[in-house]
Amino acid sequence: MAPRWGKFNTHGFTVFALLFLFVQSFGTLAAATPDETGYFNLLRTKFDLARDNYAKALPEELLLFERLFPQSAKGDSAVYMLGVLFDQNNQPDKALVSFLKILYLYPASPRTPEVIAHIRRLSTEQKRGITALFSDENLKLLKTQALRLTEEPARTGGGERGYFDFLQLLADSKVGSLTRYTIDECVQYLYHAGYNYEADRVLIFRGDMFRLQDDFNSAILSYATAALVAPLGANLPLALLRTGEVYFRDLKDNGMARNCWGDLLDKYPASLEAGRASIYLAEVEESEKNYGQAITRLEETVLKYPFAEIKAECYARVGKIYVQYLANPDKAIASYNRTVDEYPADPRAAEALIRIGDIQETRKNYRDAVDAYRRLDELFPDSPVTAEYLFRAAELSQGKLKDEGLAAELYKKVAASFPSTDFGKKARKKIDE
Repeated sequence: MAPRWGKFNTHGFTVFALLFLFVQSFGTLAAATPDETGYFNLLRTKFDLARDNYAKALPEELLLFERLFPQSAKGDSAVYMLGVLFDQNNQPDKALVSFLKILYLYPASPRTPEVIAHIRRLSTEQKRGITALFSDENLKLLKTQALRLTEEPARTGGGERGYFDFLQLLADSKVGSLTRYTIDECVQYLYHAGYNYEADRVLIFRGDMFRLQDDFNSAILSYATAALVAPLGANLPLALLRTGEVYFRDLKDNGMARNCWGDLLDKYPASLEAGRASIYLAEVEESEKNYGQAITRLEETVLKYPFAEIKAECYARVGKIYVQYLANPDKAIASYNRTVDEYPADPRAAEALIRIGDIQETRKNYRDAVDAYRRLDELFPDSPVTAEYLFRAAELSQGKLKDEGLAAELYKKVAASFPSTDFGKKARKKIDE
């Protein structure tokens, strides 16, 4: 089956016309390139002597310097000045990642001690909106990573690999306020610095950031470009998978989603991404209320793809379809039990036991519900969700089964195992009553 990238069309342009424009937009810069040393000295003079006067405009000039001289020996100084200016302009997220960039790209930079001091301050201070900034869960993760890196600043090799690791950190954090920053960094990596290590993966990073901006056409274009810059790239299955996701989840185009995921199955049939695409195709069937076909697809996926995460996901989806749409709780429980039996240490087993307990409660099979929640405690004694459901088992034992002995045993276990949680405290009150 031939690739179907070219079927995408927006405002009259095929994807290939858009690709031409995309490449053209990052072509060679104007021939009148200024002298590197003279230009840098001018920027440093503005920074050192009149920073307040140039605080708003100077970041753009420093970014231009980076684009003009991507391999400059003064690159760490340019990025450092950018970080300071972002900080001064009340953009602490951009300041933080600018300083992180120095640790990744220039691990031997003489500015490293200053950079580490800035990172620690930005990640811990409680003023100028920093607290509000890090209330975002993704930024909390980025902050935690930033602090960890200050303890081992020379762990990266710098250069191309360091730049790639930096981009992966930004892409994985999925920080909404940094999407444009990350897109620009991906362009710098690919088209100005000239790096090609996992170039296809970098274009996926870039597409993911466009998707976070709800710019779905640009996301599809970026994923499609991965196949052009790295025709044999290891990440091309992921690019196809992501493209199908955009069509299905964002653009609500089931036909194009099927095309993308069908291409993936044809071209990369043994890959983990193919297994994921097969699950997504079942999700398309489910969205169209073809529940029997969805289950058939999921069962075939279990047989075809030996990956634990694929099989566990299939079992969970089959269980959901049976209980939500086909009113067959027995088959739902059987499917959830496959996860527990085959992957008892997988977090999905905990989810499956919770689903089983909920179904049994709905059916008023309270003893079976209690057994499911107790099994959760056996397999996941340290999980934060266990306290809640073990307490629920105690409540059911007391209120529904009228088994005071079992209830007392379970309340004591919750109080002893989870003393600092709300459920541990509630259990202690029950014991004292």
